[in-house]
Amino acid sequence: MSAESDVSQPFDEAGLSLASLYPELSESGAESGSQKATATTQTEEDTCSQEWEIDQILDETFVDGTRHYLVSWTPSLVAAHDAQNARELIAEWELLRAVRKEYPKKRMSLRSGIRKRVAPARVRASPSRTEW
Repeated sequence: MSAESDVSQPFDEAGLSLASLYPELSESGAESGSQKATATTQTEEDTCSQEWEIDQILDETFVDGTRHYLVSWTPSLVAAHDAQNARELIAEWELLRAVRKEYPKKRMSLRSGIRKRVAPARVRASPSRTEW
């Protein structure tokens, strides 16, 4: 991406962008970002003391001349109260869990998977000439 790229510029076909991931970086979210900053100062200090392992760098962009990377994090357990800023993802997860519970995969053991095949009954395709 170029140094002139906009924050709302999509990173890929899926439409991921820094603005969608971090609304406080967009111009429209500037006011809400400053309000959030005062409310989450303690949480940010706690988070900054932890190390997060980056699994993969997906893309990059520049915001006000500073390079930012779109990263994929190594999976880790997060307490429910720490994941409250991901309410949409939690709702999607709950829906997926409900669907999986309603329609579980049917698993076969090796023994039950081996079944004797029954030959289909013979059917004549057309009547013989003597039957006309």
